[in-house]
Amino acid sequence: RYFVSDTIFYFLEGTHFIQSEQTLLITSVINITFLGLGRQTLGFHETVTQSTAILQCESPTSNIVFMFSISVTISSLTITNCGRMLPDELYLTWYQQFLLNESSIASSLLYYSNITLAALEVFDLNIHQLSIQNGSGYGFAAINAHH
Repeated sequence: RYFVSDTIFYFLEGTHFIQSEQTLLITSVINITFLGLGRQTLGFHETVTQSTAILQCESPTSNIVFMFSISVTISSLTITNCGRMLPDELYLTWYQQFLLNESSIASSLLYYSNITLAALEVFDLNIHQLSIQNGSGYGFAAINAHH
């Protein structure tokens, strides 16, 4: 298990791939950081910057999900070519524990939509210099995520 508490993942300049049809699930951790060590450059438009440290899905059928965690930092990264629906078992775990009395809009968003990056029940979520590009569906969904 790679995703444990008190861990920093450094991503060097370049492209790092996420396998097709996979949810990269980070759950039940405290103090985890994804930190890109690339430089910030101009993006596809003059108002957009992006990191040269890139997480790229091999096909737009993958995503990244942080769930039931505390102190999550994502900084200086570009995430590209991702987006998928949450796998049923992951959605049901989250729904059964936390969403029984919440809005059906939030549950529909997660169940029926492709999402590149999701933060579900994350306390102390910090995002800095993150660029999400060329995904399918929503770029970022945060439900019951707090700073």
